[in-house]
Amino acid sequence: MNITEKIQELKQNRIVLIEKLSHLNTQQFNEIPLKYTNNIIWNLGHMLVTPIYHLYSGAEKMPPNIHNLYKKYLKDTKPNTRTGSLEIEEILNLMIPTLERLEEDFHAGVFSHDQGFALSAFERGFDFLIFHENIHINTIMGILKAMGSGR
Repeated sequence: MNITEKIQELKQNRIVLIEKLSHLNTQQFNEIPLKYTNNIIWNLGHMLVTPIYHLYSGAEKMPPNIHNLYKKYLKDTKPNTRTGSLEIEEILNLMIPTLERLEEDFHAGVFSHDQGFALSAFERGFDFLIFHENIHINTIMGILKAMGSGR
């Protein structure tokens, strides 16, 4: 599977997930059920910023609309405050465009060897990204089930 196909797989997974979550309210996005250490919106935010950390090598190359979310949702963070409806909407609205930007940047050579990337390292990073997103999608499904919202 080439990078474009992998990006399409991630997009499709995110589209299905967003649809699955469309009935939730702000409280439900923020709920942390027993036996969980985070909530649905944290998992979505983490899915959003992880490609930046792993593929863009951090904040200096990140798409500009992600700056305010980057540190809040990195690895080893947790939801310390309630996330408001505007930030929830922002995260949901960025889930697909950030993958489209990733694809554009890939084709534009942002991740080329000239930029410090070996293509094979990028591909391995992308394979990790797919694996990582599936973990968080499964976590979200578990949270939905624990909340009794796993429709």
